[in-house]
Amino acid sequence: MAVEKKNGEEHSASERLRLLAVIVGILMVLAAVSVLLVPRGSQLHRCESVPVAGDREQCLYNLALATQNGSVCGMLSQQGNVATCYMAIGESTNDTSLCYKISDSNLTAGCVSEIASATNSYKACSGLNGGYRDGCIMQIASSNQNMSLCGSLLSLNNRTVCYSSIWFGNALGTGRNAYCGNVTSSPDAGIVSAIMERVNLLNYSRAYDSVDYYLMLMSFGNSAAYSARDLCYLSVATQYSNNESCAGISNSTLESSCNVAVAQQAAANATVHEQANYTSILSACLSSGQNYSNCNDTVNIIRAVSTKNATLCGTLGRNASYNCYTALASNYKNISYCSYIGNATANQACQAYMIINQSNILNSTPQQIP
Repeated sequence: MAVEKKNGEEHSASERLRLLAVIVGILMVLAAVSVLLVPRGSQLHRCESVPVAGDREQCLYNLALATQNGSVCGMLSQQGNVATCYMAIGESTNDTSLCYKISDSNLTAGCVSEIASATNSYKACSGLNGGYRDGCIMQIASSNQNMSLCGSLLSLNNRTVCYSSIWFGNALGTGRNAYCGNVTSSPDAGIVSAIMERVNLLNYSRAYDSVDYYLMLMSFGNSAAYSARDLCYLSVATQYSNNESCAGISNSTLESSCNVAVAQQAAANATVHEQANYTSILSACLSSGQNYSNCNDTVNIIRAVSTKNATLCGTLGRNASYNCYTALASNYKNISYCSYIGNATANQACQAYMIINQSNILNSTPQQIP
């Protein structure tokens, strides 16, 4: 009887030990989970103990980013900080679930799009609705030059922007103006603006000039007159010094400006040993229509400066010659070139320009001008 009692006590003690081990194991698991959810608890406690609200916010924000812990983002009090925190960690860890914790739908879409583009996963866009989904897929298509994704866009305009921006990018990347023919000819300002923005996002450095030019046109309220196709031809022409590309432009005013730009660029690139080039460059001005005079004068001024030829300035019209002598004075930091200007007002303007803009003017003894 005593033996049975003893065995029973031992069994009960064994059960208690097993139960205790289970409890300890559970506590350890809970502790581990708490560490994962809120790592560096002591740091979190220190942040929460900061008395000044702004400093406390900054402490929590820094902790969230340092530990890549999205749960800490939810402890921030400013919605803007919450959104920025989730976006930063989500994009850093490629975790789109954090993007959906952002209350602002625009920021959510931007966050998801960045991750989808970084991971080259159009499926990541599926959680977005309508236009946000299209924008997300379009970003991947543009970044990877993947036209096959353009067909999956819901909006016809978005499909147009998607296809056109990729063709535009290909034209800029290769210098082949034939690709511009695949860019939409629609003059719709919204479509043109969207295409130019998308091309800019492709990080084609050669697109920047055409984008800036387009923005300039918009400032004058003329954007409706120019299509993305025209701007594509313009961009390829100016960036590759290819005036043949200007011929593809449907708008006569823009075509004229294109020829001027190409001629001026070619003149600027010419050297003293390439005098023969100026003849062909000047002949290109003949294609600039109503801008012929401006084109001709500009090319000759560039030629005069590059060859240090003051005599050439004298063959130009009155205002062009003034500008030519001033350009020589400025380029060679020699105020003596201003003396060639016979008009007293223009002469004074040239000298004033030199005094204001040049630090080492040769104004003691006039140098001999070749």
